Amino acid sequence: MQTTDAGGPMRIEVTVDELRVLAHALALELPAEFDAHWTDAVPATQRTERDAVARDSLAARGLLDAHGSPTSAGSAVSGFLRLHSEPGLRVLVHAWSQRRTVIQTISVVAGFATSLVRTQRLDEHGEHPEDEDAVEFCAFASDGLVAETLRALSLTTEQQSGSAAASVVLPMTAAQALVEAHRTGGGDIVEGVARRIGLADAAAATQGLAFAIDAGYRVELSRAQGSDAFTWLRTRAGWFELGVALPDDALDGSPVLAADAGLVSIASMPVSAIAARVTVAIGTLMGVLHG
Repeated sequence: MQTTDAGGPMRIEVTVDELRVLAHALALELPAEFDAHWTDAVPATQRTERDAVARDSLAARGLLDAHGSPTSAGSAVSGFLRLHSEPGLRVLVHAWSQRRTVIQTISVVAGFATSLVRTQRLDEHGEHPEDEDAVEFCAFASDGLVAETLRALSLTTEQQSGSAAASVVLPMTAAQALVEAHRTGGGDIVEGVARRIGLADAAAATQGLAFAIDAGYRVELSRAQGSDAFTWLRTRAGWFELGVALPDDALDGSPVLAADAGLVSIASMPVSAIAARVTVAIGTLMGVLHG
């Protein structure tokens, strides 16, 4: 087992095979993102061998006994993993960069929370994933929810982008013109297009759209009353949030008319602003849950 300082989250790293065997021994149903049931593609003999290795490893770590039943430590882990069955708040995080991907699901009930995390390292070309067999289990008090949710953002932010905050809502065609100006022209052309549109922040806000996306961070917050989702993307110009709004009847006509009628909202922001948005969103929901 791995633990942080006193009072901090408890972290345990297991393999996918170990997680599957542990879930079976504890009669648990895990979130879909971490479901590791065997498929017919894996021969029966290989399944048996891998399950045996996983059971031996879990027994050596004190989570299962020699008969494959949970120990007291395994039962403690079970109590937290069961929070995933009916959470008051569920947080799903996806984060990715050219060198790493992260998927995380967090479940909160009352003052307790549990998290499952999988990461993959990629080579310099964004290919050939490594370390994809490891899963981290974490149990912590719910007041640590913001910090746990933001861990994935820090894992994929190898370079801290220094984009300044700028926000704008403009017609889709105007956004396209600005993006093309960023890609093909100098600063004078970009500023000229921005002045023609008449929006002071348009040049800064649309800069990120002109380059290839190299990272992303998405947070979904779900509860009985509904759900919210936030997505940020990163290019070499920094992080930004993008939204598109179309009139109700826009899809009834041609794509050209739909583009003419559509609006694009773009907000460029530093990492600190993303962290602030996540903090406010989670803080608001936690306040609702606690009444």
